[in-house]
This record gives sequence, structure tokens and C-alpha cells, in this order.
Amino acid sequence: MVNCYVCSVLLYSAEVWTLKVSMMNKIEPLEMWVYRRMPLTASKTNKEVLRSINKDRELLKTVKHRKMSYLGHIVRGSRYKILQLILKGKIEGRRGIGRKQVLG
Repeated sequence: MVNCYVCSVLLYSAEVWTLKVSMMNKIEPLEMWVYRRMPLTASKTNKEVLRSINKDRELLKTVKHRKMSYLGHIVRGSRYKILQLILKGKIEGRRGIGRKQVLG
């Protein structure tokens, strides 16, 4: 039930998220909040809740896995040329001589 209703909505377009520490610190408690609300027992510890439903914390692992698989599509795909150039840092051409002009 959690995978059907919560994870499908939460993980929508997770491949393109920027995973910062603050984002990871919000995902982990959200997962525990969802698991804790299922049996309506708020007085249990996180370990007890996970043990009672026979699960590990997997939401953050799923987000990271989706990001890595999306990166694999970008690296191998022929229609992602611009993103490949950005990832590899190879831009054709040469920079002009001298200082850049400041616009404004």
C-alpha cells in the first residue's frame, strides 16, 4: 500500500532531483512517518516499527538508484548530446584572449 500511494507520488521525477543533505534529512523521516501511521502506533521507536513491518529504510536508496539509472541513460543516449557535453566538460572552441567584458 505504501509503494502504491506514497512512493509513486513521492518518487515522481526523482531522477532529476538535486540530492542535498537537507533533502536527504527530510526523506528519511518522511519514510518513518508513513510507516508509523500505518498501524496507528505512535509510541514505538523507529527500529520497532521497521521490525514489525519487516522492512528496511529503502526510500533514499530508491531515489539514489533512480538517479544513477537516469545518468546511465544520459551517458549512453544519442539524443542527450548537450547533457553529455555538460557532464564531460568538453566544450569545443577556444576562449578569446584577454579579459571578459562586463555587460551592464
